[in-house]
Parts: sequence; C-alpha cells; structure tokens
Amino acid sequence: MAQAPQTPPASPRPLVGAPNDVDPDAPAVREARAFLKKCLPLLTIEKVLQASTQVVAGNKMHLRCRVQEEEGLGTWEFTIYRRPNKHWRLQSAQRTGD
Repeated sequence: MAQAPQTPPASPRPLVGAPNDVDPDAPAVREARAFLKKCLPLLTIEKVLQASTQVVAGNKMHLRCRVQEEEGLGTWEFTIYRRPNKHWRLQSAQRTGD
C-alpha cells in the first residue's frame, strides 16, 4: 500500500528579542559594514562570515568577519547598535583569531 506524502515540519519561528541569523549580504549588513569602514579606517573587512540581528529598542547586529590588518588577515567580531533614530554606535570590536 502506498504511503501518503508527508508534509515537511514547519520551520520554527524566531524568538522575539533573540538574535536571528541574517544573510551576510543583506542590505542592513552592508550598511553596518559601511559604518565600520568609516568608524575603523585602519581595518578592511574582506568578508562577512556570519551575521545576526537582535531587536532591542533599536537593532543590535553581531558580525563575524575576515579583516585585513597591518599584520595580515584575521577574524574579528563586531557588535554594532542602531538606535531607533538610525544612528549607529560601535559597542565592541574584538580580534578572535587568525
């Protein structure tokens, strides 16, 4: 006897207020990257490896990036906050590896 096709399980909804992964090439990520370029002119972001956003009375964005430094390429993590008035603020920048 043939089995009826099964419906794939519904994808889980993101939790409100929790970080949610976003496409590293999303417009908001490109905007954050442009802000970092202006804020940290000695670093050149070669590639955004991972990005997530979190809604917290504004929008907090976490980026993990390959960055060209004076010493060569390194991996950095940035936390950036965009206030409701659209002004960006760098909260943290940390080198996490080669």
